[in-house]
Amino acid sequence: MRFRLDVDGEQRNIEVEPFAGGFVIRIEGASYRARTRLAKDSVDVRIGAKTLRLQLEGNEAILDDGVHHVRLVELSTEGTDGVVHQVAVSEGETVTADRVVASIELRGPSAS
Repeated sequence: MRFRLDVDGEQRNIEVEPFAGGFVIRIEGASYRARTRLAKDSVDVRIGAKTLRLQLEGNEAILDDGVHHVRLVELSTEGTDGVVHQVAVSEGETVTADRVVASIELRGPSAS
């Protein structure tokens, strides 16, 4: 899956590929292997020896180093476009890790 994410006003191109037990995450060309684990109201993300706790609240990502404003700019999966049909939360709303917060339809390969 590829997407563009706006974090604190700066857009980043991100690619995520699953592998046994985790993910390979590429951010602007740099590659990281990550493993995740659900916690009560957050997700623990382990990259190498470092573990970060990630909690999403509305358009904010709360990490160990503070609060970051995030916005999904664009989404695609292997040449497939995505269309957002519904966002089930309001800006600033607190959600639990098991809640569905958006409905995204993945379409076939784009014509471009």
